Formats: sequence, C-alpha cells, structure tokens
Amino acid sequence: MLKSDSVNNNKDLMPIIKSAIKAMKQNTKAKERNRVTKADFRAKVKSVRKDIATDAKNAEKTLATAIQAIDKAAKKGVIHKKAADRRKSRLMLAVNKAIGKPVVTKSLKLEANKTVTKKTAAPNSAKAMLDKKKATPAKPATKSPAKKAATTKKTTTKKEA
Repeated sequence: MLKSDSVNNNKDLMPIIKSAIKAMKQNTKAKERNRVTKADFRAKVKSVRKDIATDAKNAEKTLATAIQAIDKAAKKGVIHKKAADRRKSRLMLAVNKAIGKPVVTKSLKLEANKTVTKKTAAPNSAKAMLDKKKATPAKPATKSPAKKAATTKKTTTKKEA
C-alpha cells in the first residue's frame, strides 16, 4: 500500500510496509551509484571518440582508461557483460581505423577460415574416437519381449447371513 495525498502526483508516494520502505531506500542508493558509474564510463568513451577525430595517437592511450571504465561498469552490473564487450569492440575498431592498422572484420575471418585445410585428428584424441564410433555400423536391437508373470484371479463370495 502507498500513502498519497494526491492521486496524480507520484513524487508524494511513500510505501507503508517496512520492507517496501527499505527497498525504496536501497533502490535510490543503487540508482545513484549506477548513475555515477555510467556517467564515468560515458565521459571516457566520449573522450576517446573526440581523440579519434583530433589526435589518433592520443586516442590509443585514452582507450585503455575507457576500457577499464566499461569493464568496471559491467562488473558492478550497471551494463550487461555482452553490451560492455560490444562497446569495447566498437571502440577498438574505431581507434584502429583512425591509426591506420588493418581492421579484420567478420567476413574477412570467414574467408580466411575457408582457405585453411582441415588437419587430421590425432589417433588418441576424443574427436578421433567419435569418428571411429560413427564409422562402425550400429547393431540392430534384438530384444525379446518381456515375459508376463502368471497371474491368478482371486474370487470372493459373499457370506450369507
């Protein structure tokens, strides 16, 4: 239940139950902590983007601090781990492009993998064992049907009184 003087003003809402009051206090503290962490890593990412546009060599140095801030935000749960990885990846690609390093994209990796020939597995490896099992034909299941146990019916008669 919530106390409220006016129905339309949500700022005045205050929970009545003790656990709800405590949860509200915890949420406001966590919100403030998350806001500070998020603002920190956003500012560092902006500085990297700014350095990419102006000074590419300096961008490489600021990239390290931005990556640390992103990792810290992911560790605290402010952003998801995969979102952090995606942001770091995009930042690194942008910095490498600005510096002039060759950028390897997914399509280039796929083409490189197609040209590589398959290596033969070692004879004692798990993969070789699986291949050996697949090569031998499976034996057909010849299972005899289960034998039924002999059952006897018990007959009951009503006693006449």
